[in-house]
Amino acid sequence: MDIRIPESFLENICIEFGEPQAGRLSELLNSTSPVTVRVNPMKVGDRQDILDLPIDPSVKMEGRSEFGRVLKSRPVFTLDPLFHAGCYYVQEASSMAIESCKEVYAKLQEDSVDGKVRILDLCAAPGGKSTHLLSIFRDCSGAMLVSNEVIRARATILAENIAKWGAANVVVSNNDPADFGAFAGFFDMVVVDAPCSGEGMFRKDPASRQEWSPEHVDQCAARQRRIVADIWPALRSGGIMLYSTCTFNHWENGDNLNWIASELGGEVLHSQQCFPGEQYGEGFFYGIVRKSGDEQHALIKDPLRGAAVKPYKDSVDFAEEGYVCYRKGDLVKGYPVSVAADMIWAESHLRCVSAGAALASVVEGAKGRTMVPEADIALSEALRRGSFPEVEVSLEDALRFLRKDPLAFPSAPKGYLLLTYKGVPLGFVKNIGNRTNNLWPQGWRIRNV
Repeated sequence: MDIRIPESFLENICIEFGEPQAGRLSELLNSTSPVTVRVNPMKVGDRQDILDLPIDPSVKMEGRSEFGRVLKSRPVFTLDPLFHAGCYYVQEASSMAIESCKEVYAKLQEDSVDGKVRILDLCAAPGGKSTHLLSIFRDCSGAMLVSNEVIRARATILAENIAKWGAANVVVSNNDPADFGAFAGFFDMVVVDAPCSGEGMFRKDPASRQEWSPEHVDQCAARQRRIVADIWPALRSGGIMLYSTCTFNHWENGDNLNWIASELGGEVLHSQQCFPGEQYGEGFFYGIVRKSGDEQHALIKDPLRGAAVKPYKDSVDFAEEGYVCYRKGDLVKGYPVSVAADMIWAESHLRCVSAGAALASVVEGAKGRTMVPEADIALSEALRRGSFPEVEVSLEDALRFLRKDPLAFPSAPKGYLLLTYKGVPLGFVKNIGNRTNNLWPQGWRIRNV
């Protein structure tokens, strides 16, 4: 179905950027979108050859991301086990441009009062910015991320994508911006990928053209300011806000960025408007504001006091060193030692969907206590490789596992087996001999393929 670009939008673009740019933009918005992915450095590293993707080796995404890759065609990602294992994330290229401000992020870490960088991704689903931030700050041992989504169904998808990415220094929450009252001055960095009029998606999602109107732009701009104003107190003085939209107009972009600086108190450090056709991306805007003021960073004096989770004293021999284990109900979770206390405090003050690495469920039975490994730990950096017998599976068996179809490994040891594909962990089965119990989560099962 051919959905025309709104005339009033084109008129705005002419005023904003001039007729030549508006004409070129109109042509590009009716062209085909490129396909780009961002690889996971924790899981792929320099082993790009393991990826079954039609990567174009001639394209370098300079100015976007060292992790970005352009594909020659769009594969069926659902049929790639490495996609489900969190080896890469499908993301349009312009959104990766936030990586270009590495000097700002390095200075933020340098200026930290305790060597930690506490980050909030406020409007995080489905997880593109959050997983990217985890890669950008991967060398910072004191980094922790609160990845938040207001809509519950989207928060569940966010938690799944974070679990598959494999980082354990994340709390996934389902809260409104106004719910962060207890976090005054807590975060060093707040990311607001604000709900917007979606002009930058006119090429990738033509249906978004029908939703656009000047009135909708005005509504979006006002809502964006309310969101920023609600969360601004949670950012410490000297901290940075990364504000972004997937749109072009100045009301939602530059005007709002300047409003943040002038009305809330800050300095604009950087801004960039990305257009379709530039570095294989779509329409995208982002800016960074450093918050003014001289208030002290709100460090939590006793973050574990009253926490619902309790230290787990029994050994969890399949967790890597550097993780501390806590139990909540029947679930044992692992947190990086360096940020565990802050993560648990944050978890206790939010509607937490997930936090840390889910290690195992404790089952009390007639034969005593057993620990059933969770699906998350198979995909997590917290897994100590070699602690479970591993079975390398074919593409066919990997897809059977992801569909939760019957599998049998009669020659493998009985008990819990870690299935791998191309050496990358996928998940667990419990081997009974002539059959297995599949521990891949039902909600993650692939269908219709």
